[in-house]
Amino acid sequence: MYSHPMLRFYGLILKVCSVSALVFALAAGGLTSPANAGGDISMFSGVGSWIEHWDKNSFDDPLFAVEKLASQKVRTLYLQSGNSSTPKSKDGDLFRPDALRQFIASAHAKGIRVVAWYLPSLEDLQLDFRRIAAAIDVKVFGGRGFDGFALDIESSKVTPSAERSKRLLELARAIRKRVGENYPLGAIIPAPRGIELAEDYWPQFPYKELNSLFDVIMPMSYFTYRTKPHNDSQPSYLGEDGAFNYTSENIAIIRRETDDPEVPIHCLGGVADKVDDNEMKGFIGAITDSEILGASLYNFRFTTDAHWKAWDVLKSNRKAWFLSSRYAGTLPPILEEDELSDFASSSSEGIDRLAKSRVLTQPSSGASNTAITDEW
Repeated sequence: MYSHPMLRFYGLILKVCSVSALVFALAAGGLTSPANAGGDISMFSGVGSWIEHWDKNSFDDPLFAVEKLASQKVRTLYLQSGNSSTPKSKDGDLFRPDALRQFIASAHAKGIRVVAWYLPSLEDLQLDFRRIAAAIDVKVFGGRGFDGFALDIESSKVTPSAERSKRLLELARAIRKRVGENYPLGAIIPAPRGIELAEDYWPQFPYKELNSLFDVIMPMSYFTYRTKPHNDSQPSYLGEDGAFNYTSENIAIIRRETDDPEVPIHCLGGVADKVDDNEMKGFIGAITDSEILGASLYNFRFTTDAHWKAWDVLKSNRKAWFLSSRYAGTLPPILEEDELSDFASSSSEGIDRLAKSRVLTQPSSGASNTAITDEW
């Protein structure tokens, strides 16, 4: 291995360029969502992991983090690209843009998808939209960038909640208009059961509207926040049963409130620094029983070896793509190291062999990279 992070990064450049044309796309008739008519949502499937701004170690050495994720057969990295209060860098509206590009390049070289996520305050929609657009437009060697985008919906800075919902949907529609119908979008939402318990937080949460604009709903099912009741009238969710019940309830509420039993769901559990072995078992049991698209533990920097090992029950087949039999067989498996080498060598024999089981295509750019939409 290269001894310095930057040397290791540049050592991957040729490999990234060689494989940049490879996209794990859906075959015709494969998995889609109502919002993403005919598009690919596979990057939200299976086991993922999350890296946030506060993870300085990972942002200082993206390749080390990616190597750890690859060793654990993580399918997708969810990488924070910014938030409303991110200081503007010399390169624009992204948080540490050079590190973001290193994450993308090294992850793609390992066969890992990368989805950007952003936390808006909704106080300044032009600012939020511009910073989101900057993430969507990021490109690395070979022309590839993020494989999708997820909007982190949780800020309560805008009041009342009706005005917050109005601004949220205005921003969501602008994002969808800009990227086009085939670009994969995820909606990271507060835990639905938590919304019910905190009655004043976000009444009339717009589940149906979000389901029509985003391809995947991603509840922050942080059962560790609910191990003790917030008041005497609220339940607690302790141990394995608590993690199982809280996760299952959140999934059920989404299906009920969207009036869509087939809504694609990627469930976040955690928070990792508080999750013990029993809670991890309950969380995995719930996501398995509920047959959702994918799941992850928030976040990477607090994920322990015990947590990684717990995921093995879902990865007994090293090339398994989905958690659920509902989606099994609809997408190609993860590339192995020897197969990546086939692409790096650009041998027509290797490409012909892999093309028999995988769809090779150029990334879809969705809508053209136009200026900020007319809504602003």
